Amino acid sequence: MDHDGAVTSSAEFWDRAAATFDDEPDHGLRDPAVRAAWRALLLDLLPPPPARVADLGCGTGSLTVLLAEAGFAATGVDSSPEMVARARRKAGETPVDFLLGDAAHPPLRASSVDVVLCRHLLWALPDPEAAVARWIELLAPGELLVAIEGRWSTGAGLPAAETERLLRAAGCTTESRRLDDPQLWGRDIADERYVTVSVAPGWPTRPRRRARNARAFARLVPPMDLDSIPLRTITGAETTFGEFGDKVRLVVNVASRCGLAPQYEKLEQLQRTYGDRGFTVLGFPSNQFLEELGSEEKIAEYCSTTWGVTFPMFERVKVNGRHRHPLYAALTETPD
Repeated sequence: MDHDGAVTSSAEFWDRAAATFDDEPDHGLRDPAVRAAWRALLLDLLPPPPARVADLGCGTGSLTVLLAEAGFAATGVDSSPEMVARARRKAGETPVDFLLGDAAHPPLRASSVDVVLCRHLLWALPDPEAAVARWIELLAPGELLVAIEGRWSTGAGLPAAETERLLRAAGCTTESRRLDDPQLWGRDIADERYVTVSVAPGWPTRPRRRARNARAFARLVPPMDLDSIPLRTITGAETTFGEFGDKVRLVVNVASRCGLAPQYEKLEQLQRTYGDRGFTVLGFPSNQFLEELGSEEKIAEYCSTTWGVTFPMFERVKVNGRHRHPLYAALTETPD
């Protein structure tokens, strides 16, 4: 089906669903405790009012109205005429805009908002990569994209790792945290629900905004527990830092063409001497200084044939700067 046809079909589906949409506690926010929990979460996640927030796929507008009541310049976008009509009635005299349009292609100007907010939307889009690219265009450089998603017990949805991959591929600096507080959902939950906070590529040109977003990102997305940090080995296998948690871990960034490349020999000696005594070297190639080979395959072959490396090696990473690997970000923030 073409894009316009898909949007029409989706709008018709949500038109039919609109009458009962607010029956879910986190949709209608009718329970004061649920409403208070979402208000606290959003005030914690977002820059302070009157930041401009685009709530995409807003449904009946509960979050949009909540934000407007808190002083944000909030705009809701939804493709369902019935959802938008209900959102406008819900808003009453609250100063908030609701626009009829496709959340994947919002009818908003480029660089016109400070926050793009979406809830339970990415998983349902036919082309989420294209949608994310468009959303980033709506943001001024370095502003925030906040995605509230989940992998539900029904099997639908996106796991946090997939949402992070999608946003990082678009150039965002991205972290997630779980949303397992029952008050957010009006009941206990056992599936994966989370928020992913992303800083769009670039950096705000105004010093006050730079400081604001730096504080927001640091405050809203707590440092990741070291052992939970995902890693990919040099052969492409997925693992975590915690998989080596039963050993003393020596983390070393390496580069095959660096003048210090002979350190491989010393590192391998350490591995052979202490590897069976609860110790391991973990090698992280980096081309950040333009001294590494062009592929993981070439690096693995070089390390094996030249230095006889047997300790675990991982894919190439960045070790400093804003886009450094989460492990190096965490290590530099961890007290000695």
